Amino acid sequence: MFNKLEELIKKCEGNVLSVCLDDKLINLLNNNNKLYIYANKEIDKDLLIKNYKRYNVKIEYSEYKTGYILIIDNTKSKNKFIMDKLYFIKDTFYNITEFIGNLLVN
Repeated sequence: MFNKLEELIKKCEGNVLSVCLDDKLINLLNNNNKLYIYANKEIDKDLLIKNYKRYNVKIEYSEYKTGYILIIDNTKSKNKFIMDKLYFIKDTFYNITEFIGNLLVN
């Protein structure tokens, strides 16, 4: 899910973007080196926070009745090509194991 979200964020430049990932709604606003993510409570906030912490960003979190807002300040963010590929492999492995676990449980 995070890889799909990253691709959509790159396309969201200064506009509000509503995204439906796996039947869950996420609203994104990319503005002046800050990324605002509003999501339903169904979406795992801990996974989003963990994945953004990789890039040395400041994250503010506010919870509401229907969901939560993450404000990500990416003025000092850094990404490296090799590390991005390693994170991609790690995330893919995590998603595969989660999928297999869900199949076994169901």
